[in-house]
Amino acid sequence: TLMNGAACAAGEGVVFDGVDDYVDLVGQALGGPMTIAIWARWDALNTWSRLCEFGGNETYADSIIVSNDGSATIKFGIFVGSTQASSSAGSIVLGTWTHVVATAEGTSMRLYQDGALVASKDDGWEPTLLTRASHWLGGGAVADRYFEGAIKTVQIWSRALGADEVAALYALDGACLASPTPSPTAPPTPAPSPA
Repeated sequence: TLMNGAACAAGEGVVFDGVDDYVDLVGQALGGPMTIAIWARWDALNTWSRLCEFGGNETYADSIIVSNDGSATIKFGIFVGSTQASSSAGSIVLGTWTHVVATAEGTSMRLYQDGALVASKDDGWEPTLLTRASHWLGGGAVADRYFEGAIKTVQIWSRALGADEVAALYALDGACLASPTPSPTAPPTPAPSPA
């Protein structure tokens, strides 16, 4: 659900004002090995602005967050209880579309930008599998964490994509995944006529 003026715009996806706009997604169990992939365009660097926050309270207990880290760097954080594992890297260029992919599997957390690995953490963790109270794009539990820019696509997998898969996803440039084209079916062979 689009909240507080978040709006869909052709060629842009959902546009956020950085003041109070967000998208409230339907709650779903998330956790275990996973990948979050987002095509986004930052138009301003609001402090800790969220591309997504799947959580529910200001203590961030059991939250999954992809944001900027208070600067032009991208941050991927997972809280198990109130303890956070995170990695930050990449470079946000205002007004430019960028593809952000965050993966978690076992103790491995990876952060990719535009198809390339920019950070890895081998002493991280997977998020706890549960349905959180809020599943937001463009905002979070703390009121001043709003994103200013646009989000074109969001994709979530229940497994960690590998580096080759992330590069291939980036190469699609935000296009929808195409369905395979069915093989043509040969026309039926006419039955022989009785003589």
